[in-house]
Amino acid sequence: RRVVATLALVAAAAVAVGLGSAAGSAVAAPAAEDVATVTVAAGDTLWAVASEVARPGEDVRDVVATIAALNDLGEHQLRAGQQLLVPAR
Repeated sequence: RRVVATLALVAAAAVAVGLGSAAGSAVAAPAAEDVATVTVAAGDTLWAVASEVARPGEDVRDVVATIAALNDLGEHQLRAGQQLLVPAR
């Protein structure tokens, strides 16, 4: 009985981890139609770009984090002419 119960518990845990990973990747990776591209102008900051694309009432810090993740920006340094993926409005 213990062996069967342990196997059932391990199987349930594996399913839970699998579903959690699938849900997490669905949230982290927006669909192509959910993003737009902007070109960084001289003097632009990540905060300024995020402020421009944030929806009314949306926390700009969350948009900064999303843009950084979409573009793999480790240091949040932008260059003039750089193309950035941003959440679509």
